[in-house]
Amino acid sequence: MSFVNMKIGTRLGAGFAVVGVLMISILVVGVWRLSSLNNAMDLLVNDRYPKTVAANNIQNDINRIARAMRNMIIIADPAELRKGLETIESAKKDIAVNIEMLEKSIQSADGKAKLKAVTDARSLYVPLQTDFVKLAEAGKKAEATTLLVTKLRPAQMVYFDGLDKLIEFQANLMVSSGKDAADEYQSARNIMVVLALFALVLAGIVAVYVTRSITRPLIQALALSDAVATGDLTRKIEVNSHDETGQLLQALKAMNEKLLSIVSDVRQSSDSVGSAAKQISAGNNDLSQRTQEQASAL
Repeated sequence: MSFVNMKIGTRLGAGFAVVGVLMISILVVGVWRLSSLNNAMDLLVNDRYPKTVAANNIQNDINRIARAMRNMIIIADPAELRKGLETIESAKKDIAVNIEMLEKSIQSADGKAKLKAVTDARSLYVPLQTDFVKLAEAGKKAEATTLLVTKLRPAQMVYFDGLDKLIEFQANLMVSSGKDAADEYQSARNIMVVLALFALVLAGIVAVYVTRSITRPLIQALALSDAVATGDLTRKIEVNSHDETGQLLQALKAMNEKLLSIVSDVRQSSDSVGSAAKQISAGNNDLSQRTQEQASAL
């Protein structure tokens, strides 16, 4: 069945269905792209940012240990010595927790390589740190100072360098995630704008086509009705559809043909009556003449 032969209700329903499908398409695409954006933000907030924070926390804890070791050398108060030892132990525990978290969460080959550089530097740094603490506790500050300057500090610098590279790596991943999120937003916006414009154009085309398919036959029917009202029965009617408007035009066409047939019959009857009237008039004239002749004869 062609579109013009559909019932008007079916045609209108099809037009609204097209618009509905376009709206659903825009909704589906929007949800899909927003899901991708949400995934990018989730990766940034719940994965890459915590790793960067953990690496920075390790660096801060190393600085806490470094300050505590310095104080253990320059301060003779036993209470300050115990406080420094407590600070070192607390920082070591925090570092262990953050290292464990990074080992579990870092999955990329580059990230694992950079984390390994940190753990290797830590494995060299921690024994020297332990030796320093023993010397400080024993009151051997000169030896502790020598160890701090000659071995601990270079090991600490290697440790820091590994952490700096890990932090830079994670920071670059965060920047990349932010860029991905921005790209996802722009892509979603562009796709939805294009779909919305396409939907508007298609909806406009459907609306115009449906409207014309309904109004044009009605206009033709109205013109035919006006012509019949003025006595013009010569209009040619073309019926190109079988919907309600097509049925209306077909009925008007049949009415026009019937009226034309009736007028033709009436015209023929009028011609017959006119001919008979002429014959009667001629007979009357002949009868009158004969009557006059008889009267004269009498």
